[in-house]
Amino acid sequence: MVFASNGDRGMNHEAIRNVNPSVVTIRGNVAYDAKDQVIEIDQAEYEAEVARLDAEHAATEYKRLRAPEYPAIGDQLDAILKHLNYRRTQGDDLVQEMDDIIGDWLAVKARFPKNG
Repeated sequence: MVFASNGDRGMNHEAIRNVNPSVVTIRGNVAYDAKDQVIEIDQAEYEAEVARLDAEHAATEYKRLRAPEYPAIGDQLDAILKHLNYRRTQGDDLVQEMDDIIGDWLAVKARFPKNG
């Protein structure tokens, strides 16, 4: 089976596997099953799946653009834990699980202080 390429090999392979889950290998423009037998892929189904994947990829571009711009996840969590710990020191009750996490977080900070 020869299939057309939209230029994104990974997406093309994903489309082929979505159209026929028995595909285990793709060499060149030919798909094979577990017994190394050629699998015929319906070109129209393949093209429709490529179009669906392209649309999905385009619709989620904002996620790929935002991700490198966000602060590191560790920094985000640190800020949240600092705020929750502050609330706790002001007398606010936290759920036990969060209180435990803050306790563990503070213990790590005590074992490995910033300046030492």
